[in-house]
Amino acid sequence: MIIQYLPADPKYRAFVERALEFIGQVYKDELLADLKFVAFSSSDPDDVEEVLFNRGLTEAMYSHYNTELRQAVVDVCNGECIAIDAFSEVVEEITHHVLWDTRYKERVIRALVEDVPRLNKVVAKRLRKTDAHNLKVFFNELDTEYIVSNYFEKRKVKPELMPWEVLGETIHYYLSLASIWVGGALTDATRIVHEEVIFKRNPLRKFREAVHEMFAGAIKRFPVEVYNSNPSRYKILYSRQSIHELPL
Repeated sequence: MIIQYLPADPKYRAFVERALEFIGQVYKDELLADLKFVAFSSSDPDDVEEVLFNRGLTEAMYSHYNTELRQAVVDVCNGECIAIDAFSEVVEEITHHVLWDTRYKERVIRALVEDVPRLNKVVAKRLRKTDAHNLKVFFNELDTEYIVSNYFEKRKVKPELMPWEVLGETIHYYLSLASIWVGGALTDATRIVHEEVIFKRNPLRKFREAVHEMFAGAIKRFPVEVYNSNPSRYKILYSRQSIHELPL
């Protein structure tokens, strides 16, 4: 991993370093090797000046993964700075990178289509380059959100039932984005998944199993194993206190 910037605030910096230490024991080293990583606090003027102006990261004022630059950008504090929320943000953006080019990706998409046959028309038809990219981003968001919730936050080792509330937020967000491309593949896919997950409570069993296989193939140890190896060190990552209140 190539660290490009960490927060100027000592507490935030120490927290991010602890989170990266944890994540580095989960994912295989080769999957993190080319990742560029930026963490900052949008509530800190020094961070904003450094990241936004001095480094020219024009999209840096929110957490995101840049697929072209292979860069994860994380805003660790844009509000109350609760530890578990910040940890989840770091995990999410790094997981986007880990999963983006994985050889299991097509299997996950096929599994989702098996669970939701109506998606087949959207995925199978000849798509414009923009449509194909938008769909890949959407599917990447779905499996990433599931992994963050099930394996990191809840520290499970099996593909448990889909976290409806988490996916609901994600799907609503992408529905709002999809309105920009009315009639496009992203609009069709998000509406279908929204109906299946939110209204029909489709358990997406094949999708969960495929994501589990993909995740298991990308890790050295499950997050719960890393946590249990030194709970006194890693429990702060799961705290619901403000980062500034933690013994860092």
